[in-house]
Amino acid sequence: IYTFANMNVYICSYLRKVGATAQIWGDSGIDSDLVRSKDLSLCYALAVVGIGLSVFIGGQLERRVGPRVGALVGGWLMSLGVALSALTIQHSYTMFLFTYGIMFGVASGLAYPCPLSCAFKWMPEQRGLAGGLILAGTGLSPLIFGPLQTIFVNPHNKPPTSVPYPDQPEEKYYEDSEIVDRVPLLLLHLAAIYATIQFIAAMNFVSPPETLPPPMPHRGPPRTVPEPAKSSPLVQISPVSMVQSLSFWTLWLLFFFNGQIVS
Repeated sequence: IYTFANMNVYICSYLRKVGATAQIWGDSGIDSDLVRSKDLSLCYALAVVGIGLSVFIGGQLERRVGPRVGALVGGWLMSLGVALSALTIQHSYTMFLFTYGIMFGVASGLAYPCPLSCAFKWMPEQRGLAGGLILAGTGLSPLIFGPLQTIFVNPHNKPPTSVPYPDQPEEKYYEDSEIVDRVPLLLLHLAAIYATIQFIAAMNFVSPPETLPPPMPHRGPPRTVPEPAKSSPLVQISPVSMVQSLSFWTLWLLFFFNGQIVS
């Protein structure tokens, strides 16, 4: 999702080539209504909303089936959405919004809590560090996938040259078939790469055992062992109480406005 800005011009150029218009319910057939870069911001917004709506369900899924299965279900559903986008992009802007926007976002939300929950269980006293490292890895992913996308679809990194709207000279698209025609295959390659990485990562998601093995006997001079710090008892609240709390709405609004700023 963080490489959407890099993919936007290629996706939009392909949609324009196949004659897709920005009409969600049917195509108008008017060239002036062809999909533009600004229209694809809806796809990103749908993905962000999908993540926000499904994260809670993902947490419940992780509790029932464990982090490994939960991550695979969400991850492979996301990869399936990307693979299906290779087909929907050839036929309909609306269908593409569903597979690359809604389906991608909902699936990401299902998988999102699994690595966090697993890391928190292994590092209960360092949850901030664990969560920060996971989020940092997610945020740094465009450093890998962005160049990979460009290498495949546009290996010579040619700039877009088509300016269909003279009053918007900065809005450019690709018309080179050698570049544009690679977009569906790029989506299939990305889906395969995502699914492979998700499988390898999910196989390492294991919850810690209920009882840890005893520590190795100490050899050497006796040492003083500090008393463990007292941790606060875990508070369980119902979903209704959670929704009624100020903290819930504060976090929700922060997430909402953060997504709007990015999109």
